[in-house]
Amino acid sequence: MPDLDRLNVLLTVLISMCVLAGLIAGWRAKIAPHLGSANRTWVAFRDTFLGREAINDTITGREIEPAQPAIGVRMAKLEETVATIGDQQRRLDNHEDRLVSLEQARVERVVTQAESAAMWSAVDRLHEVDPAQPERSDPPPAEETP
Repeated sequence: MPDLDRLNVLLTVLISMCVLAGLIAGWRAKIAPHLGSANRTWVAFRDTFLGREAINDTITGREIEPAQPAIGVRMAKLEETVATIGDQQRRLDNHEDRLVSLEQARVERVVTQAESAAMWSAVDRLHEVDPAQPERSDPPPAEETP
């Protein structure tokens, strides 16, 4: 009977080792890849919200990835940027009004210059005309009747 007890213990150990090997293989095949993905997700989450320092190469000292500030710092910069864009938009709206008024003033100047040129050419024509000679457009002088 001692041989049966020994055989029973041996089979129990062998079956236990096979079950343990199956559990380890199943762990590596099914669960471990998901844990790596979960770990990467956790690291990305932590880096996004808490920030991280720059990643430097230990041998060359070259910076591989720049530092990433915490989300609060990035949101503050974003708010400043939005405020700056709003100010610039208001300035551009003001520029648009000023450009319209400048264009209107320029058109008025061009029209005024054309009118002035026409006036001065008329004045020059008047100076060129001999005052003793009546112009063709004038009616002939009326004769005096006694």
